[in-house]
Amino acid sequence: MEEDAELQRILELSRLEEEARVERRAQTTSENIDEEKRYTEELAMAMAMSLAQPDMTTTSTADLNSEETTPSALTSNHDGPVGQFLAERKKLEEQRLMRKRARPGYLGEESLDIGAAPAAKRRNTGLTGSSLSHDASRELSQSASTSFFWQGEIRQTANQHATPNKDIKPTFRLSELLGASMEDIKLVVLSSFCNDIPWLAGILPRRAPVILVNQPGPDGKATIVHPVHPDLPSWTMVSPFLRGGHGCMHMKFMLVFYPTRLRVIIPTANFIAYDWRDIENTVWVQDVPLRRSSTGADEPPDVTTADDFPSRLQYALRKLNFAQALARNLIENQSDSPLRDIKDLRRRWDWSAVKVQLIISVPGKFEGGREMGMSGHPALAKSLHALGALCPLTKDLQIECQASVTSLGSSIGNYSSAWLTEFLYSVEGKTLATWFSFKESHRRGGIPHPTDIKIVFPSLKTVEASVMGRQGGRSMFCREKQWNGKTFPRHLFYDSRSKRGGILMHSKMILGLFVENPNRIATGSGGRAVAEDASKQTTGGCSHNFTPSAWGNLSGTAADPILNVMNFEMGICFTLPSLGADARGSEVACWERPPQKYRAGADEPWMQDKHLNLTS
Repeated sequence: MEEDAELQRILELSRLEEEARVERRAQTTSENIDEEKRYTEELAMAMAMSLAQPDMTTTSTADLNSEETTPSALTSNHDGPVGQFLAERKKLEEQRLMRKRARPGYLGEESLDIGAAPAAKRRNTGLTGSSLSHDASRELSQSASTSFFWQGEIRQTANQHATPNKDIKPTFRLSELLGASMEDIKLVVLSSFCNDIPWLAGILPRRAPVILVNQPGPDGKATIVHPVHPDLPSWTMVSPFLRGGHGCMHMKFMLVFYPTRLRVIIPTANFIAYDWRDIENTVWVQDVPLRRSSTGADEPPDVTTADDFPSRLQYALRKLNFAQALARNLIENQSDSPLRDIKDLRRRWDWSAVKVQLIISVPGKFEGGREMGMSGHPALAKSLHALGALCPLTKDLQIECQASVTSLGSSIGNYSSAWLTEFLYSVEGKTLATWFSFKESHRRGGIPHPTDIKIVFPSLKTVEASVMGRQGGRSMFCREKQWNGKTFPRHLFYDSRSKRGGILMHSKMILGLFVENPNRIATGSGGRAVAEDASKQTTGGCSHNFTPSAWGNLSGTAADPILNVMNFEMGICFTLPSLGADARGSEVACWERPPQKYRAGADEPWMQDKHLNLTS
């Protein structure tokens, strides 16, 4: 009995101690959240004030005309709004740490030392044997409060205008994607067509190096800027080369490096608040673990033939001028960066669980089938081969192409019947020789518009009925001259309506479904490659709008094919099981299915140049 009483007393003391510990943690957490929220709001305001000063060079690459811009080209008064703000933040942080040290049970904490240069650290070599670095151990200990996506996940972005009773699925916020262990982030690499640097500075960890890929200026010259701003000393901004300034850097991705994993994020959203708050976008994310050994993970002999995810990602980074930006960032920050060479992506991280295919477009003129297979719709066709998701001989492929841009000032973006058929041939798995043979046979009579494509784009009525009205349609582009063109395929347009209520969508997705055709007889390939598993149906989300600028345009001959691509783009492709594919497609798609076809004479697409000038 005495032993039982003693045990009860020990358990009671343990319970009281645990309650006190939880209370102390809650108090600290609450204070940290309040401090972080205040920091975010004040930094964004200070950055906006600082960037608005007329005597300070803007961080936009639109004004950068040299091949490489040195840090001295971006100068400002360190006593300006951001400098004063960070100095004040440093004092407040020191006061907070003093209060924390005075609490019972304080076990120590590293000072933030805001504004100071990062101390030199021993390079973290990741996981070796059974040993873990201190940062890795801390990250693993936080796993209970952090969501991991080891098998990949695709969701829509959170939206403040979504109808509550329709907004029933899990969504992503950018802050949630960075995770609870944000202080453990070692490096952030991100890219989008337009970037709100003050907003990003308030979200991303303050001490982690950041490499930002941005749209180049009007001259299209490649540039590197470090630092982006004197008060963001660990930030490097890079822009790739665009010949003559034509096309755009439209890739959207984020690579977040933690001690034991790499988080790969591919959204359709730009890194601006509007895209993550007011309009709907799609995000794919997957966590990739660090290898225990890099042995056997070297670069393949010929990167132009590599089909795996990391090889294509490395190929894209090379084209983005990233290698030079990484070298510059390493020199300036002297950090223990987990990525010291582009090849490290494939060597140091284990990509075996990544089952989606990475689809990229890079600008240029590509000649020969091997080189063409790395970009545009030929790269998509190559991925469909790899996935075994080619259209069976007895079926037709029907695709729904969601777009927010149908053409952007390009004469080749008018949806010619030749380009639409070319794209359809590619995603059906037909060979280049078959396409060129078909094209040659219709040289005189012309190529009719295909009937198996649905272009999903918001109508004027849908935009007007949305929560934000016409002003919310600033991210969607279709030109009046284009729509009224004599041969424009108006009969292929379907309305784009969100399943989550009156919000407009900036997401881009292509859904491909195989449909039975009793008139087809499987007596020959018809120019199609034979699928290993014809039961798979496909879908994908990407930065690509449904335009030739994004997906490429074929010319030349079957013997000497040429692919011309204008834009940098990135997305993913994955399969759906054949059984119940239409229902699964409706589950994945963010628009209402089946989409409603435009009524001739009654419906027209949202056209900025025509409709935004009218009173909303």
